[in-house]
Amino acid sequence: MLVPCDLLEVLRRPDDLSKRYTVREGCRSLGILHMATALHLGARELLTFDENQRVLAAVAGLVVSP
Repeated sequence: MLVPCDLLEVLRRPDDLSKRYTVREGCRSLGILHMATALHLGARELLTFDENQRVLAAVAGLVVSP
C-alpha cells in the first residue's frame, strides 16, 4: 500500500535525528532519511536488517523486527 507523505516535513526531521544520533550511533544519511519517513508516517514498527538502522529505530522508540 502506498501512503502519501509531506516531503518537506520528512526532510525537516533528518537534521534533528542526525544531530542527536549520527556520532553516537554511527547512523548514515539514508538510514536517517528512512527513519525520518517512518516517524513522519507514524510508524510504530520498523522492519530492517541494517544494524545501524536497528539501533536508530530502537532509540527513536520504534519496535524493531525481524
